[in-house]
Amino acid sequence: MTAPFFYGDAAELGALTSGDVYVLDGEEGRHAVTVKRLSVGEHVLIGDGAGAVAAGVVERTVGKAELVVAVQDVVRHSPPNPVITVVQALIKGDRMERAIETMTEAGADRIVLWQSKRSIVRTDAASAQKLRAKLATRAQQAAKQARRAYVPEVTDIVKTADLAAELGRGLRILVLHEDATTSLADALGPVASGEDEGQDIVIVVGPEGGIGADECALLAEFGGTAVALGPSVMRASTAGTVALGWVMGASGRWTVRD
Repeated sequence: MTAPFFYGDAAELGALTSGDVYVLDGEEGRHAVTVKRLSVGEHVLIGDGAGAVAAGVVERTVGKAELVVAVQDVVRHSPPNPVITVVQALIKGDRMERAIETMTEAGADRIVLWQSKRSIVRTDAASAQKLRAKLATRAQQAAKQARRAYVPEVTDIVKTADLAAELGRGLRILVLHEDATTSLADALGPVASGEDEGQDIVIVVGPEGGIGADECALLAEFGGTAVALGPSVMRASTAGTVALGWVMGASGRWTVRD
């Protein structure tokens, strides 16, 4: 069984080496001691969310929220390649949270929150900040469940006009659209063959009402290709995760290595 996984202080974990002692405290320490009830001698993994993961053994517990760990090894994972971003249009209710959770578990490296023209959810400055913080917490929780060395970035909410600046250039941008005549599988051919090796990939997912024609045109202007997942129409909360699975497989990100 894989050891339980927690996130610790990034600055402290970045400097750890074998033989050091690390104290996991705060909310994660409380979860380890009070909820998981870890005891002396049990193995644990502690990541910084930015690639470093320390493996160690519980040396002792202090109170209800401190886990003292004897570090046995520290692995610093290479950054993901290619980087895979999902632009997820805001959708209503808990479906947005589920979308963030499942995309994180599947391996998204960056999630751009998009206030699209047809999004039912509308935000002002205060509610946008609150929503972004809530979704970033969901992403961290899902990354912890998946034992990910890297926690995906969840951006501030952006509007369509700002997407180009948010994404940058030199990307393979795949826009999920039910009327597309190119399948996602076909569009990923150059990725699977290695022709586009190393090129970062963006998946764009619209809201419940779909992506408007003017938005599709703007996305096409900066390199977006409209693609279809298949003959059926998926929910806005599901499509991103399904497409991400295709991309992760084609790019080799899901390859099992020794």
